[in-house]
Amino acid sequence: MLLKTILRWLSVPPKAPRGEQLVATVGGIVSIVSITTVSYFFLGVEGSIAIVPAMGAATVLLFCVPHGPLSQPWSLFAGNVVSAAIGVSCAILISNSILASGLAVGLAIGAMHGLRCMHPPGGATALAAVIGGENVTQLGYGFVLVPVFLNCLVIFIVAVLFNSFFPWRKYPLARMKFRSEAIVPEKPMIISREHIAKGIGELGMVVDVSPIQIEQIVEAAQRYRKADVLAHFSFELGGVYTNNRPGSGWEVRKIVDCAAHPDPEKELIIYKTLEGVSSNLSDSCTKQEFAEWAEKKLVAVKAE
Repeated sequence: MLLKTILRWLSVPPKAPRGEQLVATVGGIVSIVSITTVSYFFLGVEGSIAIVPAMGAATVLLFCVPHGPLSQPWSLFAGNVVSAAIGVSCAILISNSILASGLAVGLAIGAMHGLRCMHPPGGATALAAVIGGENVTQLGYGFVLVPVFLNCLVIFIVAVLFNSFFPWRKYPLARMKFRSEAIVPEKPMIISREHIAKGIGELGMVVDVSPIQIEQIVEAAQRYRKADVLAHFSFELGGVYTNNRPGSGWEVRKIVDCAAHPDPEKELIIYKTLEGVSSNLSDSCTKQEFAEWAEKKLVAVKAE
């Protein structure tokens, strides 16, 4: 109980799938190696120590949450460039480095709010302009273009290319062909007789029915659950749906036809797989199977 309370207060999120963890890790390595190379070339070791940590924070955003609003190109470029310009201005105009550091970060936050380009690493970029050492100071406003803008361009290119290999995590978000909409309530797991027996044993409950009878109740409840899932599912001819699973299990299907049948359980959905392992292949399944498979309805993103 105490552990659950602590975890709730800490707001510990669920673990990301291992595949996602691996993708983010490798992407971070490639990104930082590229950025560090650029920074070392223009700033040397001392200057790089100041600017690379800010880009490290940006890397976490672009490769761990590539679809997040703080990770998008406007936030990446404007957030860092504007913050760098503010940091350089504070370093030039204010001789007290402590005051200059505080104003640089605070004014950068205000500017990012006003320009709708909030990007947490921007605060570190502004600070780096003040405390980055002689190599950074000598650059003056050139620091805004090289290495800040150049580093943003490097991390952007790496993120676009690297995430292109994974259709469920395109970057930037505008490259996603669809956005998702919730279509059905969360689908409960199937409960077995063994689960019931273990639950009774764990709770120390005395019940006037056997696990077999409880299993029969659960099976009846599952039938109602399946009927409820089907009833709440909106089948749209030409509609596009996904199972919303990251990794190799991710699929996007488009309903191309429906085959009616006097028995509702035998009605078929004919679909084409648009994204995933079976891309461009057509297949069919029952309406129930399709409803159980689908987690999200996708809507095509309109080009602006």
